[in-house]
Amino acid sequence: MKEKEIRTPKLNLLFCKVIVTAEKKIVLELKNGKRMEQVPIERFLAEIEDFTKGDIPKLDICSRVTWTS
Repeated sequence: MKEKEIRTPKLNLLFCKVIVTAEKKIVLELKNGKRMEQVPIERFLAEIEDFTKGDIPKLDICSRVTWTS
C-alpha cells in the first residue's frame, strides 16, 4: 500500500489522502472532524462527470492522469 497526503498550498490543511491499495486501486481518504471515509477514485470521477455534464474536458485515468478534450 502507498499513501500521499494532499494539502492546501500553505500546507496547513489536509485536503485528502491518496491511497494505492494492495489490489492496485486508487482510493481517496476524506476526513471531516472525527469522521473518515474512503471513496474510490472512479466514484469521485463519476460525480465530477455528472456535475459538469460535458461542460469541461473529460478527465481520463490511465498510466497517469491526463485531460482530454
